[in-house]
Amino acid sequence: MSNTRHDKIISRVQVDYYTIELAPLVDGTVSVSVSATFVKGDQIENETIDARNVATIEDALSFIGRAVSKTIRGPQAKKRHEVAVHC
Repeated sequence: MSNTRHDKIISRVQVDYYTIELAPLVDGTVSVSVSATFVKGDQIENETIDARNVATIEDALSFIGRAVSKTIRGPQAKKRHEVAVHC
């Protein structure tokens, strides 16, 4: 569900926080959505970065890491971002 218009807007702003939504589906997959909230002018905006259904929670965490990495700016942008799961 990647949207070029959203990708362009989010890449030009400083993200204030992310919202992650996970939902187990009846077919055993996991629906995952990553949104970014940021200030644009005098408005608070919320844009979906990406969303999809994945097979496992590990796939969901990997997807979240990739989606968030799309929006990271500055020196951190060149670092590899990994998500670790601690139980």
